[in-house]
Amino acid sequence: MSGEVNRRQALAIVGLGAVGTIVGGVGTGCAFWPSGAVSAPTGEGFREPQSLTSSSGALSVTLRAAPGATLMGRQTQALGYNG
Repeated sequence: MSGEVNRRQALAIVGLGAVGTIVGGVGTGCAFWPSGAVSAPTGEGFREPQSLTSSSGALSVTLRAAPGATLMGRQTQALGYNG
């Protein structure tokens, strides 16, 4: 074997890589979102965040990160900023 890859072999390698990527992505998605785990949230809707405005072209704000952000009615491991 000369170590060179012909067109057919290259296409086969690319195809297998694409299939592997898709299968891995689907498998990962199923692990994080098992069947029936994601449902429509009920109750509280989105609320409008506090409006921050600049003065003379500069925005002065202090961001405070805190754990426990809620997403789609579920508690997450994400950080929320300023409430």
